Amino acid sequence: MRVISGVLKGRKIFSIDNVNTRPLTNQIQEALFNIIRDVEDVEILELFAGFGMFSWEALSRGAKHSTMVEKNSKITIKLRETAKAFQMEKKVSILTKDIFKGLGFPKHSFDLIFADPPFGLNLCQQTINLVIKNHWLKEKGIFIIRHHYKEEINTPFEPVLEKKYGDSIVKFFKSATSSEDI
Repeated sequence: MRVISGVLKGRKIFSIDNVNTRPLTNQIQEALFNIIRDVEDVEILELFAGFGMFSWEALSRGAKHSTMVEKNSKITIKLRETAKAFQMEKKVSILTKDIFKGLGFPKHSFDLIFADPPFGLNLCQQTINLVIKNHWLKEKGIFIIRHHYKEEINTPFEPVLEKKYGDSIVKFFKSATSSEDI
């Protein structure tokens, strides 16, 4: 797993063998950032971060800060090692938390939220509900969720785009009050 563009282009992302994650492929990662285009000075929340592929790519392309949330402590150790190797410790907050048990940060909202919950556990709708309940998405923010193609989701966010990649769908939403395009 490597960063594909920006100041960290080509840098290897630390991982652990035999850990059950479903990292973004380079194809999906590149497609996402071709759609998003500009992440300069954006604050990101990455839920179910895994090894942080989305965040590292965004930070490499100029994002201001990323809060990565992952409940597996072995993986968050690797996230911290990656942050240190990339000299990005001040640009990331890494939380070892189950998002459904509270994140412990004060009311804060983000420009861009990326959620990639495990497939087969029907966590997408719960994740969307949590984002809404906690007002994590800024008024002109973008919310992206990756889910299994058979999983149905409902959200008051305005749909912008949907792309299918193998057995997954990536959906882009903007806050209902936003008038800007992606």
